[in-house]
Amino acid sequence: MGIPMLAMVIIWYLGGAMVIEEQLTIGLIITYTATLNLMVPSLIRIIEFASSIPNELTALMRVKELCDLSLIRSEHDSSVNAERHSEQSPSFEAMILADMSFSYHENSPLFSNLDLTFNKGRAHLINGGNGAGKSTLLTILSGELQPLSGHIKLDATDLNGLPNRSQSISMVPQKIHIISDSIRNNVTFGMDVDQDKILKALHHVGLGKWVEHLDQGIDHIIKDARSELSGGQIQKLGLARAILRDTPILLMDEPTNNLDSEAVKRLINIIQAQKQSKIVVIVSHDDRLFDAVDRVVYLENDSFRNATRVTETPSEEG
Repeated sequence: MGIPMLAMVIIWYLGGAMVIEEQLTIGLIITYTATLNLMVPSLIRIIEFASSIPNELTALMRVKELCDLSLIRSEHDSSVNAERHSEQSPSFEAMILADMSFSYHENSPLFSNLDLTFNKGRAHLINGGNGAGKSTLLTILSGELQPLSGHIKLDATDLNGLPNRSQSISMVPQKIHIISDSIRNNVTFGMDVDQDKILKALHHVGLGKWVEHLDQGIDHIIKDARSELSGGQIQKLGLARAILRDTPILLMDEPTNNLDSEAVKRLINIIQAQKQSKIVVIVSHDDRLFDAVDRVVYLENDSFRNATRVTETPSEEG
């Protein structure tokens, strides 16, 4: 109701002034008002649809992961599948961006000839202003967006050359999607995981006591996440999902969303534990994570180069 009423006020305010100056008639104002009444509902629906696109893209990424996992399980029996899992989860030492360029619009590059390396054993934080490309860079690292030029490599292997990216890369997006299913299935997403491991992951993210008080435990069915779960609980389920995936690369986009101070402390402990054997890259503007990481990469708009400029804090090794 707010947008139509505001538009009405503007039309009648400006129109009234123009009627007084004899530049417009009352009849035309009424016509404009009637036309606006017909247009506004459609415009609101278009805006709502456009705003839902990022969430739907994230959901499609999760569906793709489920399809990949289902394909692997159907192709091999349990013994062969266990052996294949160990082969498809190598321990990469570095993720390397070499001369990478990306643009959403022609003649308006977001990244130009970008060179960055993310090493295993360190937590890397990507920080910067709005529109600098933080989430875009993370999506490029996940392989869901393709650069216009340059290469992304895991050691000597090209990212696009991986047989199954979902076996190597886990992504915690800004919007965590919860399906209408059990807690177990929401955090395993089709993987065959021991119950003890599930409970341990839920405990690490701070959901252990909550699950213990549920009659069905991890088999409790979440019918409607929006009405049944808080924003913090949804975020923690997404973190537990990533822990159970246990891939050599862990990407997080604003992981402190909806988390209180105690939950952020748990997240920091998770980051410090995960980085020991993984490449961990985090996008966040939260100052509380700055002291928890080993390196901060700043992205900022550069009007002179018409692209994003990248600067870094001095590394501990440097």
